[in-house]
Amino acid sequence: MNNVGIFITISAFITFLFSSSSTADEDENIFRNYYGGEELITIATGAPIEKDRAPAIASVVTASDIQKLCATNLSEALKHIPGLHVSYSPAAYNPTYIIRGNYSEFNPHVLVLVNNTPITNVFLGNRGQSWGDIPVHNIQRIEVIRGPGSALFAADAFSGVINVITKGAQHIDGTTVGVRGGSFGTREVWAMHGHRGSHLDTALAINYFETEGERLQIEADGQTVFDALFGTSASRAPGSVNNGRDNFDAKLEVASDIMKLRLGYEKRRGGPGVGGQDILDTQGEGKSERMSADLTITPDLANPALDVSAQFSYFDVTTVTDLVLAPPGATFPTGSFPEGVRGRPSISERHFRLNIE
Repeated sequence: MNNVGIFITISAFITFLFSSSSTADEDENIFRNYYGGEELITIATGAPIEKDRAPAIASVVTASDIQKLCATNLSEALKHIPGLHVSYSPAAYNPTYIIRGNYSEFNPHVLVLVNNTPITNVFLGNRGQSWGDIPVHNIQRIEVIRGPGSALFAADAFSGVINVITKGAQHIDGTTVGVRGGSFGTREVWAMHGHRGSHLDTALAINYFETEGERLQIEADGQTVFDALFGTSASRAPGSVNNGRDNFDAKLEVASDIMKLRLGYEKRRGGPGVGGQDILDTQGEGKSERMSADLTITPDLANPALDVSAQFSYFDVTTVTDLVLAPPGATFPTGSFPEGVRGRPSISERHFRLNIE
């Protein structure tokens, strides 16, 4: 082969390589345009990264996805993620997030964050026995790691991490008001307002939800077993579970170019579900109040010497319960209780966190 032939062959090979690379890039762009762009996820590395490039098995549920799914709370939005199963505990019917089959009663090994801040209660390591879920109207996106996240988030993230990002002023167009209703006396009303100013952006979201619950029938409970053993008739079964619930949520966000302040207040009142010790409790209830605040200061991009960010967060939770642990006339191996057994445990926690990067 002469020099001209070698030159033509090399030129053709180089042209093929570049055209193949260009075609691959074009095909990838077409693929993304057809199926939608990849969402960013922050909890895999601590910084925004495309979901398909994250070093974790990650999923993102956007506000648009939530609307298409017709989800009404966080748990309903999570049910559609592969590898994540949502169940409910008998006590207070709190949602339990089971990732890759890893399960325990109080679900302490799945970490739930709201705007990158944990809402874990120290007492049981979960979201609290009167948590009551999160309404979706103020959720911008949900980030999920299906698998261990302890390298970034410590032992609480043994099975997975769920991060809920709320909406800011840029996501709320003016004022939005909505209502819905359904079976079992279910009613909900919400309002959101967003305003973008020259120096400050503000966003406010308020949500109220109430339901009488499904009133599922229990034919026999734990007390039924003791009645059979001791010849008593104290059990309230057959009867319906007590899972009525009233929820109130309010969140305020104020943001500027270098600062973001979020304030939150949540109030819950709900029945104990089946009841403590699997003994039907038709009268008990639990109440909780949660207050949260986080202040994030971002770096001044115009000054590289100030390339540092800091976040201070505060979380205050109080839970008070009034439970019927055994009905009047109950008899156990430890003795008889003509007036029954009641329990009124209360829990109060305050958390402070400071992160500097």
